Amino acid sequence: MRRQYDTRVTVELRALARALKARRTALKLGLREAAQSIGVSAATLSRVERGHMVELHCYLLFNDWLQRGPFGAAPLPREAAL
Repeated sequence: MRRQYDTRVTVELRALARALKARRTALKLGLREAAQSIGVSAATLSRVERGHMVELHCYLLFNDWLQRGPFGAAPLPREAAL
């Protein structure tokens, strides 16, 4: 049975999946190489690229790898991150 999530969550998961796949493809990385670079398992990256729910700590790792700030925002200026 598939869980029902808020539409905003579903839209963000799809956007995250597209962004991960696009960056991985642009960098010419396989699933395992990208997962290692991100710091997650290949199975986790695969699930997220297919639009499945992601745990918060993994979501933050993905955003960091995509060079987005927390929760998909623009990256923080370097001074603000200190």
